[in-house]
Amino acid sequence: MMKWLRAHTKQIMVVVVLLAMLSFVGGSALTQILGPKMGKEVYARAFGTDITQADMSYARRDLEVLESLFFMPQQFKSQYGEAWQFGRRDLRLDHWYLLALEAERSGVAVSDQEIDQQMQQFPPDTLDILRTQRKITPPDIRHALARQIAIQKNANHILSSAVPSEPQVRHYALDTEDKIRVRFIAVPAERFVDSEEPVSEDELRAQFEANKDFDPADSETGFGYRYPRRVDIQYLVADLSEIAPQVPVSLDAVKSYWKNNRARYTKTIYVDPPPPAPVEGAPPDAPPPEPPAPIPQQVEKSFSEAQPDIERELRQRNAVQIAEQAIKKAQGILIKPWQDVRTDPETGFKPIPPGADNPDAMQEVGRRVSEEFGIPIRYGQTGLITEESLMTHLDLRGAHMPGGTAQTTLSQIVFRVPAFVSSDDAKQDAGLHLQLFQPVDSPFIGIGPQLMGDRMEYVQNRVILFRVVAAQESVPPADYAEVREKVERDVRLARAFAKAEPTAKELYAIAARLGVEKAMELAQDLKSGTPAIVATSPPAFARRTRLPDTQLMEAAEKGKPTLTAPNVMGVGVSEEFVDRCFAMTEPSWEPPQIDVPETERILAATTQPAAEPAPVVQLVSLPKFRKHFVVELAGSEPLDAERYENEVRQTAVFRLMGERSALLRSKWFDPAEIEKRAGYEKVAERALPDGYDGIQLPPRPAPPMF
Repeated sequence: MMKWLRAHTKQIMVVVVLLAMLSFVGGSALTQILGPKMGKEVYARAFGTDITQADMSYARRDLEVLESLFFMPQQFKSQYGEAWQFGRRDLRLDHWYLLALEAERSGVAVSDQEIDQQMQQFPPDTLDILRTQRKITPPDIRHALARQIAIQKNANHILSSAVPSEPQVRHYALDTEDKIRVRFIAVPAERFVDSEEPVSEDELRAQFEANKDFDPADSETGFGYRYPRRVDIQYLVADLSEIAPQVPVSLDAVKSYWKNNRARYTKTIYVDPPPPAPVEGAPPDAPPPEPPAPIPQQVEKSFSEAQPDIERELRQRNAVQIAEQAIKKAQGILIKPWQDVRTDPETGFKPIPPGADNPDAMQEVGRRVSEEFGIPIRYGQTGLITEESLMTHLDLRGAHMPGGTAQTTLSQIVFRVPAFVSSDDAKQDAGLHLQLFQPVDSPFIGIGPQLMGDRMEYVQNRVILFRVVAAQESVPPADYAEVREKVERDVRLARAFAKAEPTAKELYAIAARLGVEKAMELAQDLKSGTPAIVATSPPAFARRTRLPDTQLMEAAEKGKPTLTAPNVMGVGVSEEFVDRCFAMTEPSWEPPQIDVPETERILAATTQPAAEPAPVVQLVSLPKFRKHFVVELAGSEPLDAERYENEVRQTAVFRLMGERSALLRSKWFDPAEIEKRAGYEKVAERALPDGYDGIQLPPRPAPPMF
């Protein structure tokens, strides 16, 4: 036995040391050594290879590093997401990892110099803070940055394909810069409406049935009775004009404020300048020179003069403070049931907590807070109301979140409720939408004009808290009786449009011989009445104009044109009108044949010599606008080669590249497109890892130089 022990002493010592080590580190080490290799478990497949849980854990760590490096305020996160999401809030961890793999497979290289340049842009103490407080080491940072830079460089390669060709640039420039001038006579149907003419029930019913499913703006005829989307809003408003008169202001406070701000309170006085010196050599009886006009000067007001302004400002300031405190108290009471409710990951909205849908809760809270603070707080409920009507609502118009973005006006927020927002959009735009009965996170304010001394300024005049209690998607009325007045008006308008046609044809026949202006001289009687029929000369306009930025990307993503017809003064936005006007510039253009009745005006026109050269005139009838237009081509402003090369071409290139790059970028970072490009297939039922727990990871590899 002793002989065997002496022979195996070294092996025994190894076992003893191992057991001592295991007893020191504890059972977790045994679990990792003896347990399943969870890090090797296949999570998904992409690009024909396996993606393991360990791969995803590394990616999770990279994102934690990037979020620490590129800190973004909450309001930006709510709108754009984290920096690694490239403006797509629906971009997940697995999508980011697929982008990194895609860049690696494309051979995108990231040099040490590029990483160093990025790191030099961080504040000097960033690396020390991350190392000491978050245990993020320089190798961690370099690894995450290398992947992020590679993803962006790979996307830039794709975006470079947005460069337009020369024919595309020239076509864009001609559409937006070639311009024409016209003169026209508009003959509106409204002038020929007979409000006493009887309308049968059959006509009303037929008009309603033909147009009940259309919105007027989208209808080809301009008629439509479909209700737009509507919301029902409950609100509390603290009106400063009602609160300020109740706020006491002491004389000491007024004096103290005046002493510290007296330079703000000035008035204009007029000082007589010194009289002019006599003119040398002037005769004795010459009249004295005109005295110079008084010179205006700004001087400080006295305390008694400034006192009313100071009292008004202090009352306003104190009223704002107490109103905000009161409304925030009401908001805190109403938001309390929602604080512990988690957002449903399937819908992107919080479920309504028990009791929060009490329809009387807001009114009762408003009453209690009003009594507690001793100020008037007005409760109101709009009933189902459209966005257009909401923008003119006396209590709610112009309300917005202080310091918010363009998407935080009340009229926009209230339509971001489950009835109108899909679950995907809700999850992407977290923080910019509401559940029914959910109060906003902070009060909104309203502004209005107010006289401040001798000048008018826009100041805060309301503090508002609201919640949406009902929402209804766009629906047609159940019966024409609901919109009978509108239907009856439209039947009369349709009749009037037909009645206006003979007058339009008559004016067309005269204008074709004499021109639009001479035609109106022979029809002076049409200038009286309501609405008057007159000749109009709008500014020159192009074939197309660029959509506003707020609509541009939406149109591009839906495959719609990003150019639209210009808004022609006296007409509106009509592609048909503009296209028919530009058609008159073609050398081969001829006006369509129109049957024109013989009238006294036409006969009178034939007695006058025809205009030379012959006017280029046509009749354009637009049923949607309920108007007939007699249009004369007044001139053209074509885009010449010199202006194209020196002024227009570069702008056209930049605009086309900007539009196409934005569209390509949106498509490139679209999660569905990423999965499609990668051939992504999720394998494991396990959720994405939140960290390293339960996964045995090998040492982190060196930062990849893709």
